[in-house]
Amino acid sequence: MHLDGFDAATDEALDRDAAALVDHCAGNGIRLFFLGDLFDAWMEYPHRTPDSGLRFRASVKRYAESHGPIRGITGNHDNWTLGLLAEEGFELGSEHIRIDIDGRRVLLLHGDGLADAAFGFPRPLYHRILRHRLFVAVYRALLPFERALGLMRWFSRWQRSRHPEPDDTETLDRWASEALKTHVADVIIAGHHHEARHVKIDGREYLNTGAFYRTRTVVMHTNGQFNVVVWDSQHQRFKAASE
Repeated sequence: MHLDGFDAATDEALDRDAAALVDHCAGNGIRLFFLGDLFDAWMEYPHRTPDSGLRFRASVKRYAESHGPIRGITGNHDNWTLGLLAEEGFELGSEHIRIDIDGRRVLLLHGDGLADAAFGFPRPLYHRILRHRLFVAVYRALLPFERALGLMRWFSRWQRSRHPEPDDTETLDRWASEALKTHVADVIIAGHHHEARHVKIDGREYLNTGAFYRTRTVVMHTNGQFNVVVWDSQHQRFKAASE
C-alpha cells in the first residue's frame, strides 16, 4: 500500500480505498493477511508515532474488534515498530506466516528475503542493516523523531522510485519458482517488487500481490482458487484484473 508515500490527494484516496477494503472484508467475514509495506515509512519512537493511514488504521481496529487481530508481516519500509500497531488490531511478525487453506500449505512473506538460511533466500545487506536492532537503537538515539521520520520518508520515496528493480524482481520470482519445485509450500504469496504475478508449476502456485497503491490489486482465495484481483472501492467489490 505504501500509505503516506505520495502527494496529499493520492495519499487521501489511497487511505480511503484501503479503509473501505478492510471494512468490506469485516462486513463479509473475509479473513485478511497483510504482507508488508503497508506504510511508506513507519517508525515508532517510545512516545511519538507517525500519523500515516489514519482511516485505514481505524478500519483495522474495527475489524479486530469483531474478528480478531489481522495477521501480517512487516516489510522493508515499515518494520520499525514498538507496539502501537498491535494495540490497533495488527498482529505483525518480521519473517513469514504458514497457513493451511483447503488442505494446501501456504507460505506468506514480504519478499525481500528471509533470515532462516534453510530457505536459501537471504536479505540484501542493507536490508539486514536497516532491520538490525543495534542500527535502529542508534538511529533513534541520535535523531529526534521529526528529523528521523523525515529522513526515512525521503529514503523510502527514493527507494520506491527505483522500483521495479530488475534484480529484486528476478530474484524473488526465481526463488519462489524454485521453492515450489522443492516443495517448500504448495502456494507462495509475496509482495515487495510491485509487479503482480500468478505462476503455476506442477500444481503449485506463486502469486504476487502487485502494487495496491498503483493498481489496487490483492490476492484473493475464493471457491477453492487463488487469483490476483482488483479492489473496486467505488462499487465495493473485488473484480477480475482483466475487467
